[in-house]
Amino acid sequence: YLFFSCSPGWPTTPEVTEIYDMLISAYDSGYRYAVIEASSEGLLHRRLENVPFEYAIFTNLTQDHLNIHGTMANYAMCKQKLFNQIRPGGKAIINYDDPNKSIFSLSYNDNITYGFTGGDYHVSDYQMSIMGTSFTFISDGVKQNIKAPLIGKYNIYNILVTIITLYELGFTYSEIYDVLLHVNSPAGRMD
Repeated sequence: YLFFSCSPGWPTTPEVTEIYDMLISAYDSGYRYAVIEASSEGLLHRRLENVPFEYAIFTNLTQDHLNIHGTMANYAMCKQKLFNQIRPGGKAIINYDDPNKSIFSLSYNDNITYGFTGGDYHVSDYQMSIMGTSFTFISDGVKQNIKAPLIGKYNIYNILVTIITLYELGFTYSEIYDVLLHVNSPAGRMD
């Protein structure tokens, strides 16, 4: 597994030629899955042009990038570009709780929703302590209980979208849960 994200001093999303170079290098090194942070700035400047995605994930929209986009509507439409680049047979994974969800639920995509207030993967209850978080989600009428050493409601969203993606890629819940018990927050997060 390979994760591409922005680094301090770098553009939020590398140029498309750099992305392809990284993907080719990763593939040659034996990696078969890559996660790319598709920033709105990267989408705006066409740094992800012609990169086909198997999955696109929408977590939320906040007013963080209005200095670049001017309005929330411009910001949302810029992010929507990613959902127009999903390959046939790919999936759009969308936060059911965000009021902008309909912008990303395009009729020609296979849409999967998740959230606390509804969705295909619906969080039915959760508890947090200094030791971590436990929560239950329901999918296809089946309850799944999750424990992870991360704290915060936003981490429940992040964990759930990770579970969905890995499950859709063919990993079993058991395989996913074994890994979740060992995840850590990035250095500096919540410090």
